[in-house]
Amino acid sequence: MKVQFKILRQKFNKTPHSQTYSLDVKLNATILDCLNRIKWEKDGTLAFRKNCRNTICGSCNMKINGRSALACKENVGS
Repeated sequence: MKVQFKILRQKFNKTPHSQTYSLDVKLNATILDCLNRIKWEKDGTLAFRKNCRNTICGSCNMKINGRSALACKENVGS
């Protein structure tokens, strides 16, 4: 499935801007899996918080489609 990720980015002392990335992903892939792929395959400057990948620590909490969610728990298909 082709998915577009619209990510809000900001550089120091600059106005935030959105950047869009397209990926072919499986429905059961997590948002965190996709963010890692974007970082590794498309844009090495992308930075985000993550730690345990097991929905325990909460460090990957972010706004996803307008609501707060854990990137390691949220599936692309949901």
